Amino acid sequence: MGLALGLLAILASNLFPTPFNALEARLWDLRCRLHAPPPDTLPVEDIVIVDIDSRSLYKLGRYRQWPRSYHARLIDLLARDGALAVAFDVLFIDLDRFPQEDSALVRATRKAGNVLHALMFSEVDSLNFLYEMEEDPYLLLNPSSSYLLPEAPFPVRRRIEGPFPALARTAEGLGSVDLFPDPDGVVRSVPLFERFLDHSYATLGLKIFLDLMGIREKDIELRPGAVIFHLPDRALEVPVDREGHMIISYLGGFRSFRYISYYDVLEGRVPEGFFRDKVIFVGSSAPGLMDLRSTPLSPKFPGVEVHANVLYNLLSRSFFRRLGKGESWALVLLVALISGALALAIRPPWGTVGTFLMFGAVAYAGFFPAFARNLWMPVVQPLWVGILAYIGAFAHRLLTEEREKHRIKEAFQTYVSPAVVEELLTHPELAGLGGRRAVLTVLFSDLADFTPISEGMDPEELVAFLNEYLTEMTELVLVHGGTVDKFEGDAIMAFFGAPLPLPDHPLRAVRAALEMQGKMRTLREKWARERKPQVRMRIGLSTGEVVVGNMGSHKKMDYTVMGDTVNLAARLEGVNKVYRTEILVSYATYKAAGDILAREIDTVRVKGKAQAVRIYEPLGMDSPPKAVRKARAYEEGLRLYRERRWEEAVWPFEEVLRMDPGDGPASVLRKRCITFLDSPPPEDWDGVWELNQK
Repeated sequence: MGLALGLLAILASNLFPTPFNALEARLWDLRCRLHAPPPDTLPVEDIVIVDIDSRSLYKLGRYRQWPRSYHARLIDLLARDGALAVAFDVLFIDLDRFPQEDSALVRATRKAGNVLHALMFSEVDSLNFLYEMEEDPYLLLNPSSSYLLPEAPFPVRRRIEGPFPALARTAEGLGSVDLFPDPDGVVRSVPLFERFLDHSYATLGLKIFLDLMGIREKDIELRPGAVIFHLPDRALEVPVDREGHMIISYLGGFRSFRYISYYDVLEGRVPEGFFRDKVIFVGSSAPGLMDLRSTPLSPKFPGVEVHANVLYNLLSRSFFRRLGKGESWALVLLVALISGALALAIRPPWGTVGTFLMFGAVAYAGFFPAFARNLWMPVVQPLWVGILAYIGAFAHRLLTEEREKHRIKEAFQTYVSPAVVEELLTHPELAGLGGRRAVLTVLFSDLADFTPISEGMDPEELVAFLNEYLTEMTELVLVHGGTVDKFEGDAIMAFFGAPLPLPDHPLRAVRAALEMQGKMRTLREKWARERKPQVRMRIGLSTGEVVVGNMGSHKKMDYTVMGDTVNLAARLEGVNKVYRTEILVSYATYKAAGDILAREIDTVRVKGKAQAVRIYEPLGMDSPPKAVRKARAYEEGLRLYRERRWEEAVWPFEEVLRMDPGDGPASVLRKRCITFLDSPPPEDWDGVWELNQK
C-alpha cells in the first residue's frame, strides 16, 4: 500500500514539479542560513574583490564616463604589487570613442600577463537583429579559453559577446560571467561551462582555477554527475547536475571576502605588498550598476562575489552534491514504505506518533547530517509522499487489514519466530506451504569434540552449559540480522538475508562469525574459572542460491532453507578440523562480504560435491600490520605450492609459523610440501585437495 501510494505521489510531484521544487529550494536556503558563519567572521584574505562601490562612483564620476585608462592603471598597480591573477567581472564589448583608452587597457593587460576578461552569452532575438551566430569570434583570438568537450552536458548558447578583439587577444583568458538564477530569482548554482558551437567556455571562477592549476583540455574528464579535473598529484571531482550546474557552497553573506574600494586602489591608498600572491576580482557592489543578485544568504549580493565563491569552492574542494535521482527515489519510496508499515504495524495513536517522528528524522537528516556532509538531500518530496502513503495505508488498515492480521497472528504465533510472524503479517500469502529462491548466506557452527566431553557431565549441568552457550551465540546472530533456523545438540544452523532482505548479508554473517568466536574466548575464560570444560567452536559460511520458505506439512511447518549452499556451509564447518581453523568461508562469501581482511587457505573438493571450492579464513574487520604480513606470507607460500615449487613454498609457511607458531593452515601446508618433495602428486594435479570425510 505504501509503495503504491508512494509511486502515485512521486508521479504527482513529477507532473506538477513547480510547487515542490519551489518549497524545496526555500528549505535549502533555510539550511544555508542555519549553517552560515556568524557575521563577525573574518573575511577570506587570499581572494580580494576590488569593488566599484558607491564611494568610487562618487569620487570618480559616473561609471559610463570612466576612461578605460583607469582600469589600465589599476592593472599596472596590481601587477607591480605581485597579484597572482586579476579577473574582471566587467564587460569591454564595444570600442571606446577614444582609441588611446583602448590601447592603454590592451597594453596593461598584455604587460601584466595574468589578466582574465569577461564574456557573456546572449539570447537570439531576431526582432532586434540578434541572430544565431555561425562562427566563434574568440576561438582564434584566445584559443586557450575554449575547450573541446564532446557530448558535454552544459547549457547550449547561440550568441557570444566579449572583449573587443585586441583586448581578447592579449587577455590571459576569458571566462563567462553569466549567472542563472532559479525560477524564484535566487542564484544557487552555476554551470561550470557553457557550450557555444563545438566548444565550451568556463565560468569566470573556474577559468581562474584552470589557469592557476595548469589544467588543459586533455585533463578534463566528463562523467555522469561529475566533472573531473586531473591535477598532477590528484584528481578533483566536482559534482554537477544533468545540465552541468555546480551547487555553490557560499562561504557566507555579503563581504565574506576582503573588499577594497576601487578608488582607494587607484589612489595608492593600499599598503605595498597587500595584493602579493592573491587572486583579484574586479567587480561592483554599487546598486546602480545592476550586478546585485539574490542568493540563499542575501537578497542583494554582488555578482562578482558569486564568482569568488565558485573559485573558493574549487580551491578548497568544498562541493555540495545533490542526492542522485535513483537515491532520491529510493529515499522517497523508503519513507513511503515505512509510513505504510507504521500505519499497518503499530496501533493508533502510536503509529501516528512514530510516523511524525520519522518525518522529523528525515527533516533533521536533510537539515543537519546531510548538509554537514555537503549533501543536498530532498526533504519536501519524501515528506509529501510519506504523508500520502500513511493516510492511504491507515485507511486500508481500518477497512481490511486488522481482521486479517488477527487471524494470521492467532494461527502462527505459537510455533514460528517473531520475525517470521512479521513477514507473514506483511505478506499473508506466505502462510501456506512453499518457498522462493533467494541468495542467502548460511552459517553452520559446532563445538569440537563435544560428544566425549558431554558424556562426563550430569544432564542438568549439560543442559545449563548448552543453554548458556546457545543463548550467547544466538544473540550475536540476531544482532547482525540473522535468523536462527535450528539447534541440533551443540550445533547451530542460521541464515542471513531472510525473511527480511539484507543486501549486505555476507558481511553481516562474517561479522557475526567473528564476534561469535570472540564471545567463545570470553566464555572459555569464564568456564576456566568455574572449572567447566574448555571447548572450541568451528564455523562454516557459504553464500549462494537456496530455497527459503515454509516446509513440512499443513499441520506443522518450519521456516527453513534448502540447497547446495546449505550443504557446503555444513561441509566447511567440518573442514576446519583439517586446517585447525575456527572459521572458513566459501569464495562466494568472501567476495560478497567485501570489507574484511581474509586469507585464501586452499582449494578443496569436499565430500559429496564434484566441484572444487576456494576457501578463506576471515582474520578480522580491520587490518593490523602483523595480520596483513601473515596473510601475505601465507598466500605467497600457497602460490608457490600451486606452482609445484614445494621446496620454495616451505619458507613462506615457516615465516608464518615464526609469526604465529599455532597457525594451523601454515603448519598443514608446510607438512604437505615436505611430503610432496618425496612423493609428488601426478603431473595433471590441479592443486585441489580432496577431502573424503565430513
